[in-house]
Amino acid sequence: MYEQSAKALARIDESLALCGTDKSKILSAIVYITDIKRKAEMNRAWDEWVDTKNPPMRACIGVDLEPPHIVEIVVTAVK
Repeated sequence: MYEQSAKALARIDESLALCGTDKSKILSAIVYITDIKRKAEMNRAWDEWVDTKNPPMRACIGVDLEPPHIVEIVVTAVK
């Protein structure tokens, strides 16, 4: 889960760069994972990735599906 989270969060940075912005402009992020008991692993990757000076609102939601463990990340950002 940690590695998947770190890669998924890095892809957010890439997407934001294409839009001409960065993660300091993220307003909210919702992470959907398949196993809520593994939320701590996602949180560790998040804590390493997030802009601590301007952290976005975050939600982590568990859904009952088969792996891979990250289902979706929904990000709202401003330019």
